[in-house]
Amino acid sequence: MSERSEWDVTNERSGTSGTHGPNGSRGAHAANGAVRRRLEEIFRTVFNDDEIRLVPEMTAAEVPGWDSLEHINVMFSIEAEFGVQFGAEGLGAFENFGALERFLAERGR
Repeated sequence: MSERSEWDVTNERSGTSGTHGPNGSRGAHAANGAVRRRLEEIFRTVFNDDEIRLVPEMTAAEVPGWDSLEHINVMFSIEAEFGVQFGAEGLGAFENFGALERFLAERGR
C-alpha cells in the first residue's frame, strides 16, 4: 500500500508536499511529513549520516550502526526535540518508525 493518494500534492515552488482534503485543508499525512523530516534530521545527526531516509515500515534493526548507546542518544534527542518522555521501554515500545511518527504527531510539540 502506498502512502501517497489522490489527496497528496506537491508545492512546486518550495518542493514540500502534504495532504489536502477537498476543502484544501492539510491532513494528518502533512503533519507526519513534518515529523518525519524532524526525525530524519535527528537520525542524520546522531548517526552522522546525511543519507538516512526513514520510511514507516523501517525498524531499528535496519539502521546501520544502531546499538544500545545510539538508542539512548536517539531517544534523548527525540525527547528534547518533541517535548515528550519515553517510558522504560524507550523506543522499543514502537513496532516501527511509522508507529513512532504517529505517536509524535499526536503528542509531540
